[in-house]
Amino acid sequence: MGLILGLSIAALVFSSAIPAFCHAITTIEVNQALGRQLNGALNFVAGKDTAIRVYLDSAVQINSDQTSLAVQRDGQAIVTLAPPIYTAPTNTVEFRCPSRTACGSWAAGSYVFTATVNGVTVSTQGTTYNFVPRIGLRILVRPVKANYNGTVTSVKGDAWKTAWTFTRSVYPIAAD
Repeated sequence: MGLILGLSIAALVFSSAIPAFCHAITTIEVNQALGRQLNGALNFVAGKDTAIRVYLDSAVQINSDQTSLAVQRDGQAIVTLAPPIYTAPTNTVEFRCPSRTACGSWAAGSYVFTATVNGVTVSTQGTTYNFVPRIGLRILVRPVKANYNGTVTSVKGDAWKTAWTFTRSVYPIAAD
């Protein structure tokens, strides 16, 4: 019984001694505000702000010196992004461009993303991430009037006139 208890304690000590940087990258997600697309589609808009999320199999403390994201378009290096500062362990590392121009304005083309998190590297090589121009989007916006129990009310102020800012940030249209 003493031997079995000794092995159990040794196993517990060993499992808690696993370094915090051990992990596996499970997914690299390209995100243009819609998150994951229906049926795993990879339809992206050229010229739209884009975040790249790297998902890990467990929460770890991120070492910024060993973590980056390399972005290539049509075989040419565009930018290497640094991660934000994470003060606690996380299982998602998000990369964003400091400006649209720093990432080549997310111009039309075929992209490859190579993520390195705490020294572990995974690439999207072999998966097609095409960013394509989209046609303009025209939306007719009018103030809304509604009848609530016999009281007709409408949207107050001019906030309804700027609905295009929400639409541009959420829907698949370029920033310009």
